[in-house]
Order: sequence, then structure tokens, then C-alpha cells
Amino acid sequence: RYWLACSNRPAWSAVGLMWGVGESERSGKTSERLCSSELMTDWGVRSISANSPHYQPLNYNYGAVWPFLNSWVSTALFKHDFSVQGYNVLMATVRHTFNNQLGTVNEVFSGSLHAWPEESVSHQGFSTAGVVLPLVCGLLGLEGDALQKRVWFAPHFPADWEDVLVDRYRVGGATFSFQTHCDKNTLSISVSAEGVDGYTLDLAPALGVGTEIQTVRVDSREVAFTLLESSRAVRPRVAVPLREKSTRVEIAFRPTVEILPPPITTNVGDRNEGLKIISLKKSGHRLILECEGLAGKTYRLGTVHSELIQGVEGGTQEGDGIVVVFPPGTRGMFVRKRLVITTL
Repeated sequence: RYWLACSNRPAWSAVGLMWGVGESERSGKTSERLCSSELMTDWGVRSISANSPHYQPLNYNYGAVWPFLNSWVSTALFKHDFSVQGYNVLMATVRHTFNNQLGTVNEVFSGSLHAWPEESVSHQGFSTAGVVLPLVCGLLGLEGDALQKRVWFAPHFPADWEDVLVDRYRVGGATFSFQTHCDKNTLSISVSAEGVDGYTLDLAPALGVGTEIQTVRVDSREVAFTLLESSRAVRPRVAVPLREKSTRVEIAFRPTVEILPPPITTNVGDRNEGLKIISLKKSGHRLILECEGLAGKTYRLGTVHSELIQGVEGGTQEGDGIVVVFPPGTRGMFVRKRLVITTL
């Protein structure tokens, strides 16, 4: 049984990852495996590895892509600060609402083509959850506990998002609205709340790894904060008692180079060919990306704060982006490459 699980490399480990089960280092390695092309396609994650001897792209449990499974994988990736990868899995599911019946998501897709089998239910409720769960609990990082009177806001927004409005998030009898604005060196979060007497906001927005947090202010008053760091993100955490009025939190920081989610424009009938970011880590002044792409194919990665780039190994800087050319190999096969960005 152990051999079978290892050879199949199923994606169901994401369920435990989403709930925080497991050690941090092992969870990170498992998350990296989920991002690999053996499991990840441009339209979602396969139920087992394409390298498994049991892989069948149209078999429900042996290689097909479920938007339902996407929900667990995307949320788990966000929870472990794989923000760029989590965003791409979420958007893969979002795009399915335009594939067949508008506003609905198919039950299952092929593991080898962006297409659905004839028996796939065209309007499947649990596939729609593949959008809602990672959007709310992952990208927005929203959770609430009415009994403990706490609400968590730990968003993982792409680095080029300047303004986001989350309107009337409800926990018990309380409602919360969040307006965020991010410029070059300040993240501002305005919180409007109703029925929140005794509530505490646990705030921990994710910023790019290497970002230097300088101060956190609540209603113009500087407060102490806890710094949550991983090899993939930096999150200043602060507990804010809420009142029946607007509260404003301002986080001042020194920015760093950040990578944007790779653009994926797969259409129905396409094969898997988008760039896969396996890991993104910072070591000193070096931002290290392990990537997978089709042999011989050229990709372009977008960046934010590109003026801080000093050099690129494994790619070429062109304006605000980095061009990556993968070495030749077997046609249609993914190969791995390391990209190292030296920053100020």
C-alpha cells in the first residue's frame, strides 16, 4: 500500500495540508510536489500523477482533473504561502465557468486535454466549491469564530493588486468590510464593522519574501506586531480590537522584487503547456525559483519592483519581466530549470 501511494502520488494530501496537519518542512515539500507538471495542469490538478503506471486521463480516480480537488489544493497552497501557485489553481477553476454553460463548472475534466468526458455533469455543485473555498479561505484569507468573537484576515494578493474591496463578510450577527490599498511601500487596510462589540481582528497579510516590515499603525498609533516568516512570504501579524466604527491599519515596509502569477490562457482542447513554478524562496539577496516548462519553449514572468533586480541567472530581464527559455528535449515533455534573481 505504501509503494502504491508513492508511485501514484495522489493530490489528496492537500486535504491535510489545508487543515495544517503535518510538519512545516514536510508540508512545504509536499506542496512543491503538488505544483509539479506530473500533477498540475493548466486547468487544474490530476487525481494521481501522470507518471503513475495506473494513470488514465479520463478515469475519475486515476488521473482526471476535478475542480472539487482544485479547491483543496489551491486553499492548501495559499495556507502554506505558495501564493503564486495557489492563485493559478484558483483561476484555472474560475475559467471553467466560461467553458460550457456560463456560470457553471463541469464535474470533471480529462487529465491530458482541457476537455470534459461525455458523462461529466455540466453543472456540478461541488465543482463550484472549487472557486468559493480557495477564494474566501485562501486568496482572501478570511475565517471567523462567532463564539470566540474573532475574525481572521490574512490575504495573499498578487503583488500588482493595488485595491481590493471585501464587502459585508458575515460572522454570526456581525458583518465586516475590508478595503485594502497597496502602493510601493505602504499597505493600508480600512475595516468597517457592524455588530462587533467584543470582536478582535487577527490581521496577517502576506507580502513577498524579503519584504522588510518597518512599522504597523492602528488609527495612526504605532503598535507592536509579530512577524510570521517562511521561505516564501512575510506576514506582519497584529490583533486589533474592533469597535462600531471604521478602523485603519497601515503597514509600512521596504519592498522587494516579487514574482507575478504566470499567465495561463489555455483554451478548451489545449494540452498542458503553461509554466509551472515549483518553489519560490529567498536566500540573502537571491530569489530562487524552481520552474518547469515544455522543452524548448520560451516563457515570460512578470515582476513587481523590477528596478531592484541586479542580475538574473537562467533567464533574461526584459523591462518589467523575465524571459526564460527551457532547454531542448522530448517534444511535449516538461523539463526543470532554476532561475536565480539577484536583488538589492
